[in-house]
Amino acid sequence: MVEAKPILDNKTKLEEPIKIKFEENKIPQKTFGDKIQEKIESFKTNNPDIEKFIGENLISKIGILILVLGISFFVKFAIDNEWINEVGRVGIGFLSGGILLGFAHKLQKNYKAFSSILVSGAITIFYFIITYAFKEYQLFNQTTTFLLLVLITVFSVAISILYNRKELGVLSLIGGFAVPILASTGSGNYIVLFSYLLILNAGFLFVSIKKKWFIINILTFV
Repeated sequence: MVEAKPILDNKTKLEEPIKIKFEENKIPQKTFGDKIQEKIESFKTNNPDIEKFIGENLISKIGILILVLGISFFVKFAIDNEWINEVGRVGIGFLSGGILLGFAHKLQKNYKAFSSILVSGAITIFYFIITYAFKEYQLFNQTTTFLLLVLITVFSVAISILYNRKELGVLSLIGGFAVPILASTGSGNYIVLFSYLLILNAGFLFVSIKKKWFIINILTFV
């Protein structure tokens, strides 16, 4: 009789079961520096021409600013030493405003907001230099001063419409209402004054409705 042999004897060892370790997928925490780098990369993606702007445009604008400041200090030094007479000073003021307008027009297509700032600066210079020439140097009489200031206001309105910039329209409105004060000698003609204000209000009301610049509409009534 054949004896059945056991399949496993004492010497046979069972293999240990395979242990599968499930490691947690740990997402590395982003550092503050990583977040800053991501923002920089995102900004570059959304603004692909930023490096070109910094390399070409920004440097040139800084150079222009330094040049303008240098010329300004020289002009002030010349005025303090009376190298430039009163007519020359007024002429420099008009020239400065004209240069700003030229830059503004050149930049208007690509940099509308910055162009508006330059135009605002130029218009302000024109208002200031005409008033200064009238009150300090007496180069213009009251009628001439009034007409020049009105002309600047009309020009400012035209620029605001041409460039479609509401902020220039607001500046024109403020300048327009300031004209009687800037050209005042203390004894004005009230008929001319109120006629001017009536025409001014009507003109700006028309512009505000035509361009849908409701802020100007509100300021006109105020």
